[in-house]
Amino acid sequence: MAYTDSGHAFYVLTFPGKATFVYDAAMGEWHERETYGQLGWAATTYCRAYNKHLVGADTINSLSLDVYADKSNPLVSKVISVPYGDNTDQTIVMPRFQLDIETGVGATTGQGQTPQAMLRFSDDGGRNWSNELWEDFGALGEYSARAVWWRLGSFRQRMIEVTISDPVKRAIMGGFAEIKNG
Repeated sequence: MAYTDSGHAFYVLTFPGKATFVYDAAMGEWHERETYGQLGWAATTYCRAYNKHLVGADTINSLSLDVYADKSNPLVSKVISVPYGDNTDQTIVMPRFQLDIETGVGATTGQGQTPQAMLRFSDDGGRNWSNELWEDFGALGEYSARAVWWRLGSFRQRMIEVTISDPVKRAIMGGFAEIKNG
């Protein structure tokens, strides 16, 4: 299926029971979509009606940039970086990683009042991941909050994964890794 939302044209390819890949023509990039607890995105049809983006799966639902849950299930966003380092004998140290994200977007009640991002890293190409490290990114109105992880150790090559599941806005602009030769 294909649709346009907020100036972005999306082309959706679903391989039932396996995966869903979405091309964002405005960004020139692909991303994956999944329905919570499933492989791939459950939406199989699309229609623009009543000034809404409607998708069909087992029921008809509307897509919205202002809704941060999938019915009663969490809407999980995950970003994985390209590898830092070139996997040579040179050791690299990562004193900190900062997520550039819109802050101060916490929910007024319930889960997400103090939204958190979870970071893990892999030093072996994504085969194994570190323990989860959690950081807040600002309760409602805390616009000066920053999500920063400190003392992330040494490596030869590393990938960073950031996951957010709180029902809040997730406007991620990027990330910054401070790295030094070890």
